[in-house]
Amino acid sequence: MAKTTRKRNKAVEKWLENIQKDQDFLPGLKSLAKLKVTDVVSIAKKLAGGATLDKGELSQQLGVTEEVALLAVAALVSLFSILPSDSLKPTQAVDLLASRKLIDKTTKSKLLRFLHREEVSTLFADAVGTKNSEQAALGTVLPRIRGMWTRCSLIARFDREYAGDEDVPAYSPTVRGFFPIVSIQIDVDAFGAIQHFSMGLTRAELSTFINRMRLAEKQLNEMTKD
Repeated sequence: MAKTTRKRNKAVEKWLENIQKDQDFLPGLKSLAKLKVTDVVSIAKKLAGGATLDKGELSQQLGVTEEVALLAVAALVSLFSILPSDSLKPTQAVDLLASRKLIDKTTKSKLLRFLHREEVSTLFADAVGTKNSEQAALGTVLPRIRGMWTRCSLIARFDREYAGDEDVPAYSPTVRGFFPIVSIQIDVDAFGAIQHFSMGLTRAELSTFINRMRLAEKQLNEMTKD
């Protein structure tokens, strides 16, 4: 019994660690807390029915910006999909976040307002269950992304680089400037083994990367709209 409890506690702490690395989850919960219960129920029905949410229509329906709408929906789905299910339920997760002061009391109260609604819980559980079934099927043939993190940095540019066989005390570099770069880390579950990939992108490379993702989203929406 004690061993099971320790295992559950470890799973919960790991979840807390991961969500704090996610730059969107906690802000997403704050965005989610701003929504009306009826709107959350509507979103749940669409997702449970397998519908693809158009960010423009979603933004108009909720009366918020596209960014806020997407953050809110992603956070709501995460509350049902990434929890250590044998240790935490969505309402318990919200209580825990509040106790750790990761969300304020007002946000906690508003989130619990619709998480206690049986309709929301049932619909989202069904939607997430369907999604997990799809991912499980893909997992037998394709690696899956388990997490993604980004960071922006300034990299120094020196007048000359250090030569491998040069005497260190004699090396006197001068900073000639800085250039911005985006660092991306992607954790991939490759058939049960977690692999970590890190890369650095310049502004132009980031722009190309984003455009390719937008192209993929457009093509996917075209494939599934009917």
